[in-house]
Amino acid sequence: MRDNWEALANAIVMKAVDDYRKARRRVRRMPGQKGAQEMIREVERFFSSRWFMALTDTDGRMILEQLGGGEAERPQCGMKRSESPMSNRAMRANASSATITN
Repeated sequence: MRDNWEALANAIVMKAVDDYRKARRRVRRMPGQKGAQEMIREVERFFSSRWFMALTDTDGRMILEQLGGGEAERPQCGMKRSESPMSNRAMRANASSATITN
C-alpha cells in the first residue's frame, strides 16, 4: 500500500516539474504570457510549501535551482538532499521503483 502512496507523491512532484518547464519555455517564446508566468509562480510556491515537504525529502529549492537553467536534468524525487539527481535515462528506467521518503 505504501508503494501506491509513494508513486502518487512522485507523480505529483514530477507533474510540477513538467508544468514548470513548459511554462518557462512559453515565457521565453512569448514574454507576455500571463498564464505561464502565473504557473511559474504557483510551482515555485509548491516547491517551498509544507505540502511538498510532506510528499518528499527532496529539497525543493534544489529542484528549482536545477530547473532555473531551463533544460536541466529531471530531478529524482526520492533522493536525499545530499544526493545528486539521476540522468533522464536512469530516471525513466527507475520511475516505477522511485521512492518518496517522509
